[in-house]
Amino acid sequence: MDKKEWSQAQPYLNIVRVIIVSLDTSANIILINKMGCEILGYPEEELIGKNWIDNFIPERMRGEIKSVFNKLISGETEEVKYYENLILAKGGQERIVAWHNALLKDESGKIICTIDAGEDITERKKTEEELHNKIRELEILHKMTVDRELKMMELKSKNTELEIRLSQFYKHIKLIEDRMEG
Repeated sequence: MDKKEWSQAQPYLNIVRVIIVSLDTSANIILINKMGCEILGYPEEELIGKNWIDNFIPERMRGEIKSVFNKLISGETEEVKYYENLILAKGGQERIVAWHNALLKDESGKIICTIDAGEDITERKKTEEELHNKIRELEILHKMTVDRELKMMELKSKNTELEIRLSQFYKHIKLIEDRMEG
C-alpha cells in the first residue's frame, strides 16, 4: 500500500476501534491508524519509521517475536493469521492485543510488508481472569456448602439413631420400674 492508497484508505481505517499497523520487512512501522496511535500513546509522526519489535514489544519477548517475524518475512514459516501478545504503550504500560495478520506481496510474490489488525483485549482478559477467580471462589463455597449439608445429614441421622436408642432405653427403664413396683 503506497502513500496515496494509504491516504485514501486512512479515513476508513481511522474509524475502526482496532489497531491497524503495517510493518516493512525489518519490522519498521510504515503505516498506523488513529487507534494504534491512541493505544500506544504517541502521535503518528513519532511512530512512523520506529522498529515495532524494539520499541513496542516487552524486552522479555523480543527475541522470540523477532525470530517468528524473520521466519515469517523470509517465508520459512506459515503466515500466522491470529495470535495474542503483549505490546508496550507509552510509559511502559503493557497491553494485551489480539492480532489478525496478512502478508502483502509484490507482483513477483516477494513479501514486502505485513498488515496487522489488533484489538486491545486487556480489559476483557482482566475481566475474564476476575470471572475465573469468582467461579473458583463459588466452587469452593459450593463444595463447603455441600460438605456442610452432608455433615448435617450425617448428624441428623446420628441424632435420630440416638433418639431411637434413648426411647428404647427409657422404655426399658420404665419396664424395669414397673416390674420393681409390681
